[in-house]
Amino acid sequence: MEPASNKITSYLWALLALALGLGACHALAIHSHCWEGLHPHCFIRWDSGLYLDIAKHGHTLLPCDEDPNKWCGNAGWAPLYPYMVRALHFLTPLSWEWSAVWVAWAGMAASLWLLARMAQGLSWQDQGFLFAAVLVAPGSIYFYAAFPLSWTLFLSLGLLHGLWQGKRYWAWISAILLVWIYSIGFVFLFLLAGLSVYTWSIDEPRPLRKLSQQALGLGILSMLALFVFEWISTGQWNATFLVQAKYGHTLNQPLKFMGIHAQRLLDSWGGITRFIEIQHFGIWAFWLLFAITCRPKQRTWASTMSYFAIFALFVLWALPYGASPDVALYRNAALGAPFWIWLVIQQPKAQRWLWLLFFGICWGPMAVLFFQSILI
Repeated sequence: MEPASNKITSYLWALLALALGLGACHALAIHSHCWEGLHPHCFIRWDSGLYLDIAKHGHTLLPCDEDPNKWCGNAGWAPLYPYMVRALHFLTPLSWEWSAVWVAWAGMAASLWLLARMAQGLSWQDQGFLFAAVLVAPGSIYFYAAFPLSWTLFLSLGLLHGLWQGKRYWAWISAILLVWIYSIGFVFLFLLAGLSVYTWSIDEPRPLRKLSQQALGLGILSMLALFVFEWISTGQWNATFLVQAKYGHTLNQPLKFMGIHAQRLLDSWGGITRFIEIQHFGIWAFWLLFAITCRPKQRTWASTMSYFAIFALFVLWALPYGASPDVALYRNAALGAPFWIWLVIQQPKAQRWLWLLFFGICWGPMAVLFFQSILI
């Protein structure tokens, strides 16, 4: 059993991290001339309006006015977060906008609480690093916005926690709900499938093989249930994919698009928008470094989790580069936050703090770009 002081320290770190995160958002919103600070007006950007529309009216699907062969509506976005917003709105006097923001902040608080549980047993310095890493992780500004990404963080942390600690209920529930919380939550099924297959080649599978298979099976059943929900709501079982297809989100020419980002970096050098491309290429460098250097002598249970994290980052971050140079890459970066942290915490202290410094330097400008509605 861990000392009580160790547990208390981890929860104190969690409270401090939540306060610092919200305080930094308030200050940077005002700096970006969003004078309301922590008011929902500053945190409702881009697809936030679609989530609010789902909360108010449910999923909709209809032929597009400009092209009847394509489908429009809000059914391309996952239902769990907006229905949480709907529930809070009807149970409290909060407006739709405040409900959306409070649900997102509750997801961030839940994520920090779970991280505090996961951090117990570490030194107070390592605990502090973990919480600092969550605060400045690429895409973390979306954890506070009217988006489902804070709850996606909670569930992906729960999946890691369940797989690493052999806690089956965490793994099961997280796999089930990840499909419902984000429109590409089904990607986690591919990650679990890859993990399940890989466990057959390791020397020390422990409960990881069985647990990954169970989580995969439950995730598939959950996705089938989502298809039924879509059919009942819209008359089409694949409404999500019909709407998303309108945007042309298919794998295409990743190297060409990387060249476009490189040119944008050169064109924006000296301006604040350069931080978009600086951090994008920083994430690429981070992934390539760990993919090349992660060569443990034995294929064990622990090393498998590192391979799983590298694979997850590739799927959640690298592959979208093949979809479009303007796809919402930064939101995909937020999806990979738990796996980024998993890899960094295992590095020597000097290296981990250098990575934290790099992403920390980028965090402020990226948050400003979000509040200015420049960062997609």
